[in-house]
Amino acid sequence: MLYRKVESYIEKYLQSGSNKVLFKKYLIVGGLPDAVNTFVEQHNVVAIRKIQEDIHALYGLDASKYEKEHARLKIQRIYNLIPSNLENRKKRIIAKSIEKKKGKRMTDYEDEFDYLISVGVALEVRAISVPSYPLMENCGKNLLKLYLNDVGLLTVYFF
Repeated sequence: MLYRKVESYIEKYLQSGSNKVLFKKYLIVGGLPDAVNTFVEQHNVVAIRKIQEDIHALYGLDASKYEKEHARLKIQRIYNLIPSNLENRKKRIIAKSIEKKKGKRMTDYEDEFDYLISVGVALEVRAISVPSYPLMENCGKNLLKLYLNDVGLLTVYFF
């Protein structure tokens, strides 16, 4: 589904053949320095994917440096949910999907979300109810969506 959306964008806005090829390469490689260097030196997609998978695993392990055991598990669960949330109908993170417990609210996970966002592993997008200045006053407190910080890491999940 995501690929079809990207493909239609490419067809509509990048009519030049060379731009189209470059954009597809960017989607595969992303912008992480190790992946880019491997692409420039080897042009080997398998090697690039291995680097991206290793980086993804290291991001998950980085959560283990968090001080509390229960918070560490929640952080890893939220991080692993990011790609699947991109395909959800509601297009946002639902609190009960994190621990599979009823009665959980987004406020129960604020520290875990803040950790992922502050270390740069995930990018935060909040829903805006009224598009007027200042936006922070009009954002939904519980309507949050996380994206992976690199398009190359994202495409590892979809291809």
